Amino acid sequence: RNRIGRNILRLTMRELFTWRFMQTDPNWGNFLYDVNTRTTSLIDFGAARDYDAKFVDGYLNIVWANANRNEELLMEESKRMGFLTGEENDIMMEAHKMSGYTLGEPFASDEP
Repeated sequence: RNRIGRNILRLTMRELFTWRFMQTDPNWGNFLYDVNTRTTSLIDFGAARDYDAKFVDGYLNIVWANANRNEELLMEESKRMGFLTGEENDIMMEAHKMSGYTLGEPFASDEP
């Protein structure tokens, strides 16, 4: 289970940060796991799209900010990229920050 999870996370990172092309409907029915080769493949590219370098660079800044719990950079990039408008109330801002930090946890350490 952990190996499959790592493979899917690696695939997702390669899609966005290397290829700048991502399958945007990542439900479990769109992944194929081969028990014999222990590989995970992505199938069904009907909802795939490409991303420009500006978006990918900004999103990488958000991932880095979340992994390092850098609230200032997280909020700045989130607003610049349009994920936040600047009109959100304190409850929404806190929820955005905490959900981001949760998503940043896999990148916060080199430990397995």
